[in-house]
Amino acid sequence: MDDIRQTAIDRFQAYVARRQFSAHTVASYTIDLRLFFAEIAVPLARVSFHEVDQCVERQHQHGRAWATINRRLNALKHFFDLCLDQQWVAGNPVQPSHLVRRGRPLPKALAGEQVQRLFAPIAHPMDRALFLVMLRGGLRVSAVVQLKLEQIDWEQQALHIIQGKGRKDRRVSMSPDRVASLHQCLEQHPGDRAQG
Repeated sequence: MDDIRQTAIDRFQAYVARRQFSAHTVASYTIDLRLFFAEIAVPLARVSFHEVDQCVERQHQHGRAWATINRRLNALKHFFDLCLDQQWVAGNPVQPSHLVRRGRPLPKALAGEQVQRLFAPIAHPMDRALFLVMLRGGLRVSAVVQLKLEQIDWEQQALHIIQGKGRKDRRVSMSPDRVASLHQCLEQHPGDRAQG
């Protein structure tokens, strides 16, 4: 990779980190840029709609998911916006027409038998309770792993999730059975999550 492209990627990495993108996003965007530039031979200032279009086509040929392709395009768009501000390029070659458009199907409920099979390998009551919280509250594993006891509002039957999805705090309501399950587990296994 030539020096100007490497310099641009380094500055982009610092730029998105300053804008408080998550560490995971910064790492993913950096990898996406390196993959893009590993496959094209033109100088940074000459990257055009055509190169981006070819990149999207290659992603389709490799069977990449639409979400992966769009994330990579988003990385490129932000990168070329920065390059435009730095006057390294004359325009942003990433256009809205490059994005892969997909409908969002509604979630499908699991049958009772499927739920039983899903929970069968989870033996420990605390693990079952936390998994239920993730499943029914739509929480990520990372949010539940960082959950502290003081984030549980027993009276309001809710969890206060700090720095959740999109780096925003939020409240997640819990049904009475989730509250009862968590409460029972904490009483029976107080040492498992005594400090959170």
